[in-house]
Amino acid sequence: RDPHSPALSPGLPAPLAKRRLELGDSGHQYLSDGLKTPKGKGRAALRSPDSPKKKTRYDTSLGLLTKKFIQLLSQSPDGVLDLNKAAEVLKVQKRRIYDITNVLEGIHLIKKKSKNNVQWM
Repeated sequence: RDPHSPALSPGLPAPLAKRRLELGDSGHQYLSDGLKTPKGKGRAALRSPDSPKKKTRYDTSLGLLTKKFIQLLSQSPDGVLDLNKAAEVLKVQKRRIYDITNVLEGIHLIKKKSKNNVQWM
């Protein structure tokens, strides 16, 4: 708390500002009326017909990857999944797999069985 500022008492209105900011015509571009925000490309630009192999943000999202990871885990006969194999099958870096397992461990859905292996709890 600033010792030079007046104390605010409950129920009393806030003190008036000592200075007023004048928003006149300063000639700065950011105050001009013609300034508009840039338009985005929109959703139509996500899937370009000339580049079918390019992945979209959704294709690489952690949410979608988590769904695929859980499918792999549920298809495992003994309920144990090798993280190296998961990274290979899902074609992602192991770091992304760790992002998923850290959250799932944190909410007690999976546990570490051994090094590089997890299983449902």
